[in-house]
Amino acid sequence: MTQILHSLSEKNIQSLCGNVIYQRGKEYFIDKRVRRIRFDGNTVIAEVVGNDVYEVEISGLNSVKKLQELNCSCSCPYEGLCKHVVAVLIHLYKNKTKRGVKNIGLDSVTKDELVQIISTLIKESPSLANRINILTQTRILNQKEIDKKLRSLFSDSIDYKSMNSFIKELNSLKRVILLAAKQDYKRARSIAEQIITHILNPNNYVDDSSGKLGDYLYELLELTTTLVKTDQEREEFTNTFFPIYINEDTGYGDTLGEILIKINKQNLTFLETYCLRHLNQIKTSKTKNKKQNLYRIVSLLLGIYDETNDPDKYIELCKQNLSEYDNMHLVDKLIELGRTKEALQTCLEIKKTRKVSPYILKKIEELKNS
Repeated sequence: MTQILHSLSEKNIQSLCGNVIYQRGKEYFIDKRVRRIRFDGNTVIAEVVGNDVYEVEISGLNSVKKLQELNCSCSCPYEGLCKHVVAVLIHLYKNKTKRGVKNIGLDSVTKDELVQIISTLIKESPSLANRINILTQTRILNQKEIDKKLRSLFSDSIDYKSMNSFIKELNSLKRVILLAAKQDYKRARSIAEQIITHILNPNNYVDDSSGKLGDYLYELLELTTTLVKTDQEREEFTNTFFPIYINEDTGYGDTLGEILIKINKQNLTFLETYCLRHLNQIKTSKTKNKKQNLYRIVSLLLGIYDETNDPDKYIELCKQNLSEYDNMHLVDKLIELGRTKEALQTCLEIKKTRKVSPYILKKIEELKNS
């Protein structure tokens, strides 16, 4: 423990900032707003939760002799010693004994002695066992262990009431991905893809009326985009998930389509060619899910043309009328481009040639009155 930390007291902290700032800082400390304290040699760094999360840095712990000589800074806009810095100083004062114990370390403790210490702590605080279980799950599991855990998770129907515990289990696997990414990003990607595949399996029943699994899937897919780094890996991801995307029946198709575009953003020509090839195959096929497959591929192509800002290809594809929403997309795009007369003419032609939707009738009225 440094001399400065040893000399800390509430009285000399208050002398640095005055009573008002001191009391506000003390309230922050009592409310447990100080978190993630870490020591880096001569400096302590911490986060304090206020209207935002502010980073406090206090340096000079080993080099100055007076408290007033400490170099204190905070990311908040307040000029001078703020309540966030005061909260950290009070935290250091209240925990300075613990800090001294921490410095002793566990270097001289044997493995058996450490097990005994942990066992004793768990007996005194049973909730600590859950915390230890969560931490030990952050080792890199092998493929069989991941598959076993996922099969167990999805073995029963997941209803609304069990969703929170279900997401907690999935989050433990996400921590495994983050740990693996530090050592082998390909292994991390493989784990992520295993989880995604299980979530998108139409044979699993999950009541996601809360939207929590959808949020988890989106975050996981976003994480996966950082783990796909080469053209070959992008192609492998597309080959794996494109068939799932066009047959997707769990309600997450739009999310997966968005990620396919994001992963291939550096080479959308590849994804466009890939989609067009499969589009032509399905157009002439007699597959059971032909209507859904066409809709999915057209939606993905329209997303690509939006991303590449190519309205001509967008409109040309819509005019082929391959899926049930093409007319709506066509009219909306023409209106977006300011081609309202053409949009109105298109609506009138649709009205003449086929059964018209309420949407098209509504657009006719709006365009006539514009």
